[in-house]
Amino acid sequence: MNAKLVSIQVGKPKKSAGKNGNIFESGIFKNKIDVPVYAKRLNLVGDAQSDLKNHGGIDKAVNVYPSEHYRYFMEKYSLELSGGAFGENFTTEGLIENSVYIGDIFQIGGAVFQVSQPRQPCWKLSARWMEKLDRIFVQSGKTGWYFRVIDEGTVQQNSLIKLVERKSDWSIQKVNDIFYHSHNRDELNLLAECPYISENWRISIKKKADKIPA
Repeated sequence: MNAKLVSIQVGKPKKSAGKNGNIFESGIFKNKIDVPVYAKRLNLVGDAQSDLKNHGGIDKAVNVYPSEHYRYFMEKYSLELSGGAFGENFTTEGLIENSVYIGDIFQIGGAVFQVSQPRQPCWKLSARWMEKLDRIFVQSGKTGWYFRVIDEGTVQQNSLIKLVERKSDWSIQKVNDIFYHSHNRDELNLLAECPYISENWRISIKKKADKIPA
């Protein structure tokens, strides 16, 4: 697996005018960092989230997005994008949703990370860029994912991303497909049993499964 960390972005919540003119506060606006950054248990130094109910925490310490997807959104929707445009902390190369699995452990620089869940895009993506972009993320499967920090340490852009251990058979792509499109109660419950998936996603998966007749 040849993968690298193309760029690192951090930012604190701030207020901005959305595409519809409404003012909203978000941590989606990130600044590229060219110097080494320390990855703490809850976030990167210099980074923060405004909505701590739906963002941040142990299981969502680092937001990761593949640089390979930018061309799709630029060509199909004429968006002008660069690393961090979708609010991600890590913009990567060589990793996409069908090659990254829940529980995967990666070494990047002096820190160790574990994949915890797909990104669940929220309305602020649409507020920043275009109407219904959050839904387009889901429909396209180009969601990205989250890391939890296993071992704190320093990371730097252009660092290699090394797969240390694979813990499950649940790719991010498969998890997205099941969560958003499956109506199979048993399949959903099986996914919820994965010990490496974030607790919030486990709860959401179980709630969806419970709504499906046995």
